[in-house]
Amino acid sequence: MIITATAFYISLAVLAAVIYGVFLFVENKYDKEDFKRKSFLVIVPLGILIYMFCPKIYVIKNCTTSEEKVMVFPTQSFTYGSGKCYVINESTEVLGIVTYVYGNPPEEKVQEKSIDVEILPKATQMIPKGVISYLLEPAPTTVRTKSDYEFHHRLFCVSQEDAATDGKDGDYSTE
Repeated sequence: MIITATAFYISLAVLAAVIYGVFLFVENKYDKEDFKRKSFLVIVPLGILIYMFCPKIYVIKNCTTSEEKVMVFPTQSFTYGSGKCYVINESTEVLGIVTYVYGNPPEEKVQEKSIDVEILPKATQMIPKGVISYLLEPAPTTVRTKSDYEFHHRLFCVSQEDAATDGKDGDYSTE
């Protein structure tokens, strides 16, 4: 089952509230501080696991319209897994995904994290390296980060970009 990202986050909050309510009902006769510690030991890891293993799905309608969804139950063509996302190209345009490198990482990190993919019209593509930071919008030339470098992925319509730069012209740095 695929639902919108907003519905997913609301469902996750409701699930946490229900679990907390069950703990409250069961543990009502015990020490309140002990109950709070126990409930967070269950709710927080459960929420993190659900968030990490439910992949995001980006549905691209055209070069200006997209939807962000989350897969709750697996199907034959989509699988769970940490760091995966899917792009469903419902448009008539070719889409591109490129990686922007901000700062100066080691070359092996650049090779490991880089994506340079084209998605044909009416096709679906699994992206194994995480979330798309810039969806149908230009990437900034500077980002704020706590580390020396950072990687961001950008999805764009190939027809709207300069073919010579592949959407990556400019000097990208960290602040």
